Amino acid sequence: MGIDEELCDSLHESYFKNLHYTKSLLVHHNDVSVDVTCAVGESASRPPNAPDQPESFPKGTFYRFSSDYVGPEAFDSLSGMLKKCCPDCSLYVQKRDQRIGGFGTLGFELRCGCYKVQKERMESDFDDGCFTKRGTKPETVKKQRTANQVTTTDRMSNSKMKSRLVERTPSKAPNPLEEDWEMKNRTGSSRAKSQSMRCPAVIRLLMIGSDGRYYLRADSDLNHRHHHPLPPEANSLTASDLNEDEEAWIAQMYKMGMSNGVIAGVMSGYMQGKGVAGEFLTHTIKTITSKLTREMEVLAGIDSDFSVAEKTIAQLNE
Repeated sequence: MGIDEELCDSLHESYFKNLHYTKSLLVHHNDVSVDVTCAVGESASRPPNAPDQPESFPKGTFYRFSSDYVGPEAFDSLSGMLKKCCPDCSLYVQKRDQRIGGFGTLGFELRCGCYKVQKERMESDFDDGCFTKRGTKPETVKKQRTANQVTTTDRMSNSKMKSRLVERTPSKAPNPLEEDWEMKNRTGSSRAKSQSMRCPAVIRLLMIGSDGRYYLRADSDLNHRHHHPLPPEANSLTASDLNEDEEAWIAQMYKMGMSNGVIAGVMSGYMQGKGVAGEFLTHTIKTITSKLTREMEVLAGIDSDFSVAEKTIAQLNE
């Protein structure tokens, strides 16, 4: 028993140790990969290889982002870049356009998806083992008033169609009402189960109103807690991750008759070869090909109100 207890304690310790990790933050700045991890924390400092940095920084900051991101309208592009730089977690915008001080200074905040707390389950309207809500009246067969009266629930007069007693065998399918169903469930939420289980990882940004440039605040936190890092394939890619040549390749593969699923697999492998973590989902490729099909129909003079026959004639006359 002693050995088993020590083994269990060791497994628990290893499991909870992996729930806490720190990830470096590498950003792209003028075609240079800059590690800005040193610009975060109590002993923050300026990244040594960061280009285009001012002589003095606003209070609480030690890194200024590229001049490609200027003004409040550039925040979506900047947040998209930061999300790609953090493939181990799912970032979302917690705060934006928050006024800090005067002179148009704004604050922005991106947090790990595990910061959100799961909602409490509402009380079910179904009793255990029942398929109808509480208070539902069962359907009953009405009694015939006369001997010759026929109702919609009567059996056919053929004796072979009379009801027979059928013995049902117990089902081997898992019962969702079992107490240990949660342990068998393969899906789950990335949200924290309680306030104390929230992930503290956060990226705070500061936009100076005088020039619209963005700065990384030193009070950001790159330490993740209470969850494992996401595998690279868990990140889904979208059309914004493609350039014009890659969209042309998708259009060509679609014209050749390749299915959306095959195209998704090909493009996922190509993007991973480029070093982009993630994969394309089938419905994402379907959205892209549908848009391309519509654009080709507009160029061919095909109206959306055309019937299938009219579209076929217009494509043959093209």
